[in-house]
Amino acid sequence: LVLDTECSIFQTGNPFARRNRCVAFAYFDGNESGVIPLDYTEPITQEAIGRISALIKWSNLLIGFNVKVDLHWLRRCGIIDSYRDLPKVFDCQNAQFIIEHQANRYPSLGRSCEYWGLGKKYDIIETEYWDLGIDTPAIPWPVIEARGLGDVGLTFELYKKQTAYLAEHPDLAKLIDLVNMDLVCLADMEWNG
Repeated sequence: LVLDTECSIFQTGNPFARRNRCVAFAYFDGNESGVIPLDYTEPITQEAIGRISALIKWSNLLIGFNVKVDLHWLRRCGIIDSYRDLPKVFDCQNAQFIIEHQANRYPSLGRSCEYWGLGKKYDIIETEYWDLGIDTPAIPWPVIEARGLGDVGLTFELYKKQTAYLAEHPDLAKLIDLVNMDLVCLADMEWNG
């Protein structure tokens, strides 16, 4: 399951900033992709929580980019109760950091996709809204939806490139596996202060 959350922009979308909202949850489950509205125009519904919970429950791997932030949003929105109940996690950002021998201290999804020769990130949301101070809940739904679908699609393509590379570099693969396990522990520590 590839996942991505779109949230409001205060403190760069910090999930611990109470004034921030998680607006949408984008996913690709290997067959189908979609974007589920969360706290967009109305408060989060039990139906949305149930749909996302079912996607997570039936997955054996969660893939994301800077996935720790997404995990915090899932917990803050009441979609998950604990990080310990999650399937295995693969963070493409952590993988990119290690693959590039820590030369790029904070890889972005766009930059990581360029590294592998993949498509461009859908950045209209940044240039036409966020850079102008327009927060995510005020952005038209088709723009949010296009951003979410684009991000999960690129993240999946990035994951495939990274895992193909790691198949030829098993020592790095082991290190990235360990870092991704640590990420879940770190998320739990951050949640608990």
